[in-house]
Amino acid sequence: MTRQNDFAFILAPWLPPAIRVARKIFACSSYIGFITHLHTHSHIIKLFNIPPRTPAQVVQDLTKLAAYGVPYQVPTGTVALYQDPNYRGTRSDLRLNDYTPNKRHVVPDAQLDKTSNVLWNLPIGAVVTLIGGWAPGEDGKKVVDLSYGNTCLDLVGTGTTEGCELWTSGISADISMFFWRNVDLSIGAVELFADGNFTGRRTTIFLGEWESGMVHSFRNWGMNNTCSSLRWKSLGDRQTVTLYDAEGGGGTAYDNVKGWGDIKEVPFMWEVCFNDCISSFRWDRVVPKKEIIAPFNIMASSAANTSGLTSISEGVNNSTEVQPVTVSLTNSNSQTVTVETSDQHVAGITSSFSQTFSTGAEGVATSSTQWSVSLSYSYTRTDTSTRSTTKTVDLNVTQTVNAPAKTRYKATLLVTIGQLPAKEYVTTAQRWYEEPVAGSQIDYSNNSWYKKTEEVRPSLSGSLACRTLVDMQATPL
Repeated sequence: MTRQNDFAFILAPWLPPAIRVARKIFACSSYIGFITHLHTHSHIIKLFNIPPRTPAQVVQDLTKLAAYGVPYQVPTGTVALYQDPNYRGTRSDLRLNDYTPNKRHVVPDAQLDKTSNVLWNLPIGAVVTLIGGWAPGEDGKKVVDLSYGNTCLDLVGTGTTEGCELWTSGISADISMFFWRNVDLSIGAVELFADGNFTGRRTTIFLGEWESGMVHSFRNWGMNNTCSSLRWKSLGDRQTVTLYDAEGGGGTAYDNVKGWGDIKEVPFMWEVCFNDCISSFRWDRVVPKKEIIAPFNIMASSAANTSGLTSISEGVNNSTEVQPVTVSLTNSNSQTVTVETSDQHVAGITSSFSQTFSTGAEGVATSSTQWSVSLSYSYTRTDTSTRSTTKTVDLNVTQTVNAPAKTRYKATLLVTIGQLPAKEYVTTAQRWYEEPVAGSQIDYSNNSWYKKTEEVRPSLSGSLACRTLVDMQATPL
């Protein structure tokens, strides 16, 4: 695209007038002239806490494809291809159930380089990518690598029928192949457009499909060196993306793509001196420098699938007074718990469990057992990174009951092991970040990091002690 401006002003209208700044960026081909560092000193900018977004909300943040209405409804899981404009002419249906996911497929012969319009009805999370070039894929590369695909187009599932005029995306009468898959939308996406103001050919990079911390090249992609507008409204607030003008990373970079702040798009890339030069990208997780997850309580169920452990203490009380008798039970293999998290940033989980129950009473004492769970997350990725862990929980139960005077006694402790149904629990975490993520506030007492309280939703399942019973049987001497 031709640069239309020799310079642009970057304003910060959200700042107090005393620190509002403007900087002129001079024309510089593919290079950014400088970076302005802004220090607010005594001004603290308070942001509002943003709840986690659902996949449906993420989909709504993506840019809709141009369509002149939706004249027909199509069944769910279906993409309908039409030869002629206005959804006329020969129609061919692609039903997801008929095609293997994550594999390239040739479109029906009636639509090969002939399709003008598309209707689709896909579940939220399902994405069909239409490919213009004959690109069956290369060995060792992801199916989402669009090398030699020329113009491509993503049809994103919204749970309803959507339509598209293919000429608006530069792929009319040019479809050769397609593939479909289910996409993790929790991290969001970055949208690249060949023309200014979010028009023309486009490519959507769903971050969940690409490994973080690595540079991914657009070499041989149709979008290589042709991006003139950029949008990242769907990006989660704990991600950053860096775009490079070199295929292997390095060189000049545009690195203001982030999940927080008000800027979520660049309608004309020449205004940031980065027009038609994006050749690779990298995305990174924003992980906390410090984290404190609040403990939470759980209880196992004794309704079904239970087992029992028993300990017995026998003796004689020759005194004329009641005597306390202690019954203990220790076990290291009957309780197992699996802890999982859907947080894509987590690379490891450490858990600990502590139990509490009421004190026994004379005769027969029954009490329910409550467990306090403490979690710690790791964010350092290794070859064994996991978002799930299973551990054996040691059981140590001690109860005290009274043996009547002048009796031979038998104290029996029964611990019932109940099932912990798979369930998501909600607690909170205080986290400190180096970056001013959405909803955070600067904490000068902790290295001037940005503090934020966030929901944590672990899932637990397994078996734990749910009930204790102490039975005292005594026979007079």
